[in-house]
Amino acid sequence: MWADRAGQVFGWICVVGGPYVFFLTQDLSWVWTFLIGWFIAGSATAEARQAVLAGRLRGIRASQVMTPDPDTVPGSITVSEFIDDYLLRAPPEFPRHRGRRGHRDRAGHPRPRL
Repeated sequence: MWADRAGQVFGWICVVGGPYVFFLTQDLSWVWTFLIGWFIAGSATAEARQAVLAGRLRGIRASQVMTPDPDTVPGSITVSEFIDDYLLRAPPEFPRHRGRRGHRDRAGHPRPRL
């Protein structure tokens, strides 16, 4: 936690300090300080979020969050059959949208086959 917080502080010091010194000195090299600081602050923030997520997931087993018997797709079907039979079929735990007409679009015309 200390490393990501230090990276955020250092990055934001560069983000604020780079333009400040640039306007004082009119030296364009300080723009790099701004850009590098922006990168460091963003990376440190992402690392902090990753650490929080890892802490929340600690102790949770994959079997607790996975589907016990997932649908499988035979290798012999076409892409069109895959889309119609698997992708457009809502899993039982999710409600279907009202008004869905299967193989037809909203206007009632048949969907083109892929």
